Amino acid sequence: MPDERSTPAWLDAELACREADVARIAAAVVELESHPGLRLLTAEGTSGRTAARWRALRAVRDRLWREVGLHRAAVEAAREVRDRRSRPGEREWAELHRLLVAPSVEVERTPVALAERGLTDERERVSLVAVPALQERLEHAFAQVRDLVVECAEAHDRALAALVAPAERLAAARAALPALAPPPGDPD
Repeated sequence: MPDERSTPAWLDAELACREADVARIAAAVVELESHPGLRLLTAEGTSGRTAARWRALRAVRDRLWREVGLHRAAVEAAREVRDRRSRPGEREWAELHRLLVAPSVEVERTPVALAERGLTDERERVSLVAVPALQERLEHAFAQVRDLVVECAEAHDRALAALVAPAERLAAARAALPALAPPPGDPD
Protein backbone atom coordinates (compact mmCIF):
# COMPACT_ATOMS: atom_id res chain seq x y z
CA MET A 1 0.00 0.00 0.00
CA PRO A 2 1.48 3.38 -0.99
CA ASP A 3 2.35 5.94 1.68
CA GLU A 4 -0.45 8.53 1.93
CA ARG A 5 2.28 11.10 2.65
CA SER A 6 3.49 10.73 -0.94
CA THR A 7 0.24 11.78 -2.59
CA PRO A 8 0.09 15.22 -4.23
CA ALA A 9 -2.97 16.23 -2.21
CA TRP A 10 -1.32 15.30 1.09
CA LEU A 11 1.95 17.03 0.17
CA ASP A 12 0.14 20.21 -0.90
CA ALA A 13 -1.84 20.24 2.37
CA GLU A 14 1.31 19.53 4.38
CA LEU A 15 3.18 22.37 2.68
CA ALA A 16 0.32 24.79 3.37
CA CYS A 17 0.22 23.67 7.01
CA ARG A 18 4.00 24.05 7.43
CA GLU A 19 3.95 27.50 5.83
CA ALA A 20 1.28 28.60 8.31
CA ASP A 21 3.43 27.11 11.08
CA VAL A 22 6.41 29.22 9.96
CA ALA A 23 4.40 32.40 10.54
CA ARG A 24 3.07 31.23 13.92
CA ILE A 25 6.51 30.11 15.08
CA ALA A 26 8.05 33.44 14.10
CA ALA A 27 5.32 35.36 15.94
CA ALA A 28 5.75 33.24 19.08
CA VAL A 29 9.53 33.65 19.13
CA VAL A 30 9.25 37.41 18.60
CA GLU A 31 6.72 37.58 21.45
CA LEU A 32 9.10 35.60 23.66
CA GLU A 33 11.96 37.95 22.82
CA SER A 34 9.92 41.02 23.78
CA HIS A 35 8.57 39.54 27.02
CA PRO A 36 9.45 41.56 30.16
CA GLY A 37 10.68 38.38 31.85
CA LEU A 38 13.37 37.95 29.20
CA ARG A 39 14.50 41.52 29.69
CA LEU A 40 14.83 40.78 33.41
CA LEU A 41 16.86 37.64 32.72
CA THR A 42 19.21 39.33 30.29
CA ALA A 43 19.75 42.42 32.43
CA GLU A 44 22.94 42.73 34.39
CA GLY A 45 22.58 41.93 38.03
CA THR A 46 20.70 38.66 37.68
CA SER A 47 22.22 36.36 40.26
CA GLY A 48 21.81 33.18 42.22
CA ARG A 49 19.69 30.28 41.11
CA THR A 50 17.91 32.35 38.45
CA ALA A 51 21.21 33.34 36.84
CA ALA A 52 22.40 29.73 36.88
CA ARG A 53 19.18 28.54 35.26
CA TRP A 54 19.43 31.29 32.64
CA ARG A 55 23.05 30.40 31.84
CA ALA A 56 21.94 26.82 31.21
CA LEU A 57 19.06 27.94 28.99
CA ARG A 58 20.94 30.49 26.89
CA ALA A 59 22.26 27.68 24.69
CA VAL A 60 18.70 26.38 24.29
CA ARG A 61 17.55 29.88 23.27
CA ASP A 62 20.40 30.16 20.76
CA ARG A 63 19.52 26.74 19.35
CA LEU A 64 15.87 27.78 19.16
CA TRP A 65 16.74 30.77 16.99
CA ARG A 66 19.06 28.73 14.78
CA GLU A 67 16.49 25.99 14.30
CA VAL A 68 13.69 28.48 13.59
CA GLY A 69 15.86 29.59 10.67
CA LEU A 70 16.43 25.98 9.57
CA HIS A 71 12.70 25.30 9.72
CA ARG A 72 11.88 28.39 7.67
CA ALA A 73 14.54 27.50 5.10
CA ALA A 74 13.26 23.92 4.77
CA VAL A 75 9.69 25.09 4.20
CA GLU A 76 10.85 27.75 1.73
CA ALA A 77 12.84 25.10 -0.17
CA ALA A 78 9.71 22.95 -0.36
CA ARG A 79 7.71 25.94 -1.64
CA GLU A 80 10.34 26.56 -4.34
CA VAL A 81 10.11 22.93 -5.48
CA ARG A 82 6.31 23.11 -5.55
CA ASP A 83 6.34 26.35 -7.55
CA ARG A 84 8.82 25.13 -10.20
CA ARG A 85 6.02 23.85 -12.38
CA SER A 86 2.29 24.45 -12.36
CA ARG A 87 1.81 20.69 -12.75
CA PRO A 88 4.62 19.02 -10.81
CA GLY A 89 5.87 15.67 -12.01
CA GLU A 90 7.00 12.62 -10.06
CA ARG A 91 10.42 14.17 -9.53
CA GLU A 92 8.98 17.27 -7.84
CA TRP A 93 6.59 15.21 -5.70
CA ALA A 94 9.47 12.97 -4.61
CA GLU A 95 11.54 16.03 -3.73
CA LEU A 96 8.64 17.52 -1.78
CA HIS A 97 8.26 14.26 0.11
CA ARG A 98 11.98 14.29 0.92
CA LEU A 99 11.84 17.89 2.13
CA LEU A 100 8.61 17.65 4.15
CA VAL A 101 8.57 14.07 5.43
CA ALA A 102 12.02 12.50 5.33
CA PRO A 103 14.93 13.46 7.61
CA SER A 104 16.44 16.22 5.46
CA VAL A 105 17.22 19.11 7.82
CA GLU A 106 20.73 19.12 9.23
CA VAL A 107 20.56 20.16 12.87
CA GLU A 108 24.00 19.18 14.07
CA ARG A 109 27.49 18.13 13.00
CA THR A 110 29.63 16.42 15.58
CA PRO A 111 33.28 15.56 14.99
CA VAL A 112 34.11 11.90 15.53
CA ALA A 113 37.44 11.43 17.30
CA LEU A 114 40.02 9.32 15.53
CA ALA A 115 39.95 6.85 18.42
CA GLU A 116 36.23 6.27 17.77
CA ARG A 117 36.29 5.61 14.03
CA GLY A 118 37.58 3.08 11.60
CA LEU A 119 39.54 3.52 8.41
CA THR A 120 36.53 4.34 6.22
CA ASP A 121 34.26 5.94 8.82
CA GLU A 122 33.16 9.54 8.48
CA ARG A 123 35.06 12.24 10.37
CA GLU A 124 31.79 13.92 11.34
CA ARG A 125 28.44 12.62 12.53
CA VAL A 126 25.64 14.53 10.83
CA SER A 127 22.23 14.63 12.51
CA LEU A 128 19.29 15.00 10.15
CA VAL A 129 15.67 15.39 11.20
CA ALA A 130 12.40 15.64 9.34
CA VAL A 131 10.43 18.89 9.44
CA PRO A 132 7.84 17.47 11.89
CA ALA A 133 10.61 16.34 14.25
CA LEU A 134 12.26 19.75 13.91
CA GLN A 135 9.00 21.39 14.96
CA GLU A 136 8.90 19.11 18.01
CA ARG A 137 12.44 20.23 18.89
CA LEU A 138 11.36 23.85 18.48
CA GLU A 139 8.32 23.31 20.67
CA HIS A 140 10.43 21.74 23.42
CA ALA A 141 13.10 24.47 23.33
CA PHE A 142 10.46 27.21 23.24
CA ALA A 143 8.66 25.71 26.25
CA GLN A 144 11.87 25.54 28.28
CA VAL A 145 12.79 29.17 27.64
CA ARG A 146 9.18 30.39 27.92
CA ASP A 147 8.71 28.72 31.29
CA LEU A 148 11.74 30.44 32.82
CA VAL A 149 10.87 33.79 31.23
CA VAL A 150 7.30 33.66 32.55
CA GLU A 151 8.44 32.43 35.96
CA CYS A 152 10.92 35.30 36.21
CA ALA A 153 8.28 37.89 35.26
CA GLU A 154 5.80 36.45 37.76
CA ALA A 155 8.40 36.47 40.56
CA HIS A 156 9.24 40.07 39.71
CA ASP A 157 5.55 41.04 39.80
CA ARG A 158 5.10 39.29 43.17
CA ALA A 159 8.12 41.11 44.58
CA LEU A 160 6.80 44.47 43.40
CA ALA A 161 3.34 43.69 44.81
CA ALA A 162 4.89 42.81 48.16
CA LEU A 163 6.53 46.25 48.24
CA VAL A 164 3.28 48.17 47.76
CA ALA A 165 2.03 47.96 51.36
CA PRO A 166 5.38 48.92 52.97
CA ALA A 167 5.75 51.77 50.48
CA GLU A 168 2.28 53.05 51.33
CA ARG A 169 3.05 52.86 55.08
CA LEU A 170 6.32 54.73 54.52
CA ALA A 171 4.53 57.43 52.52
CA ALA A 172 1.90 57.79 55.27
CA ALA A 173 4.61 58.03 57.93
CA ARG A 174 6.44 60.71 55.98
CA ALA A 175 3.18 62.63 55.54
CA ALA A 176 2.50 62.43 59.30
CA LEU A 177 6.04 63.44 60.25
CA PRO A 178 5.45 67.23 60.18
CA ALA A 179 2.49 66.86 62.56
CA LEU A 180 4.67 64.98 65.04
CA ALA A 181 7.48 67.51 65.07
CA PRO A 182 7.47 70.08 67.89
CA PRO A 183 6.48 73.58 66.80
CA PRO A 184 9.40 75.85 65.96
CA GLY A 185 10.84 77.51 69.02
CA ASP A 186 9.29 74.93 71.41
CA PRO A 187 12.05 73.76 73.78
CA ASP A 188 10.59 70.19 73.91
